[in-house]
Amino acid sequence: MARAGFNGPLSATWLDDGRLMELLADFGFNDAAGLAWPVPKGARVDGASIPRSLWSVVGGPFEGTYRNASVIHDWYCSVRTRPWEAVHAMFWEAMLLSGVGALQARALYLAVRYGGPRWDALTVANNILHGGWSAPIPASPDTLQRGPAETSEATSAPPVPVVWRRAVSDAATFAALAAQLTDATSLAEIDALADAQPGAIVARRD
Repeated sequence: MARAGFNGPLSATWLDDGRLMELLADFGFNDAAGLAWPVPKGARVDGASIPRSLWSVVGGPFEGTYRNASVIHDWYCSVRTRPWEAVHAMFWEAMLLSGVGALQARALYLAVRYGGPRWDALTVANNILHGGWSAPIPASPDTLQRGPAETSEATSAPPVPVVWRRAVSDAATFAALAAQLTDATSLAEIDALADAQPGAIVARRD
């Protein structure tokens, strides 16, 4: 089993639009369970998996020691070939292996759990089938708890990227939540803190 950590240095360049970063070589991460999270050469990321409205609190996605973890996280939030919970948990683990401090890592994990993207099992199945883009999915977050057999969407439908996000992810509310964190707060406690917050989680097109 491969040792947990990143596969090689990150080699990337900013595109002319000033928003997208493109990988110049294959990159990836192996988690502690031995699961590989590869990102191919040519992949483009923009950091949007960390809600922009929260950057003023936690910092931009490509700043500091969590940059490598952000690139992996951003890619898998784009292709959605694995469950959203697993993708966010990988982000947490990758940050810690990057040397991100315990409290900062918790705040960044809270940011993606509170305001980051979510998708259902049908989306994962269809994305794998379509090579990384989702087929139409239900307009209700209720199906986040369902598997593919419980939905009626055909896997052969044209890809339409849709995800669920919290309708409003304001910095003030998030800052108040982050202030409750300590170096000992567990992931389960962070999940409960984020999920207990009021506010609709709605379908959005990317």
